Amino acid sequence: MKITQKHCFLLHYRILNKTLYLKEIIHSAFTQAIYELKECKKFIKTDELQNYIDELTYISETIGEEPKKLSNQKKNLDQLLIKRNYNSQSYYAIIIDKIPEIQCSTAWIPMLDFKNNELFDLDNINLHVPSISIDILGYQDKGIILFTWNNATEYTYSNANIKFIKSLDNIVNTEKSIAILYLIFSFNENIFINPDWFDRLDNNQQKILKQIQIEAIERTFVLENYNILKDFINWNIIDIKKNI
Repeated sequence: MKITQKHCFLLHYRILNKTLYLKEIIHSAFTQAIYELKECKKFIKTDELQNYIDELTYISETIGEEPKKLSNQKKNLDQLLIKRNYNSQSYYAIIIDKIPEIQCSTAWIPMLDFKNNELFDLDNINLHVPSISIDILGYQDKGIILFTWNNATEYTYSNANIKFIKSLDNIVNTEKSIAILYLIFSFNENIFINPDWFDRLDNNQQKILKQIQIEAIERTFVLENYNILKDFINWNIIDIKKNI
């Protein structure tokens, strides 16, 4: 893989499509569950059941907005792909000295920066949803942590993306890797972990990872707490390539 705007665009495009598909599947599952519960309500009428239906309906309506907005991004990226126009693709690539024990390929909606300042309000359905693709992969016998996003149109550009990357860039190099590790465990379920690495963690370290994921589910995570992972990995940064 080469770090070019074209390659970054294609990675971003693939991840966005996968994310959109998964969100549509999740929304469909909520819709089906609500329908079946309403059918049960015909025979079982309790306040608890109605409250549960109301809660699921609220969650479903919130989840349902994201695919709509991401589909606007996809339509814009479709046109750029047809025209082979990759000039508006930005990237921030961190090269590390080893193949990473934890790898992922995902999309992040930058709600917070690493000082825990709010960048985007997910509950505001009137805003376009920003997205940054994150790949942590093996790269030329080393590793790469690649952040990439598109700036071409109002549907793909977001100031939240820029602020988030600047927040990451301001972290000292010796702490960038653990900050990113904390980030992906805070929101991403699509993580591939070397079992040897995980088995070397002690019980307390494994509990810390589980707690981060619980906080993510409850949306109570704090990105500036990344130093809790200080001794989890030893990824040394040897270069940073960016076009911003």
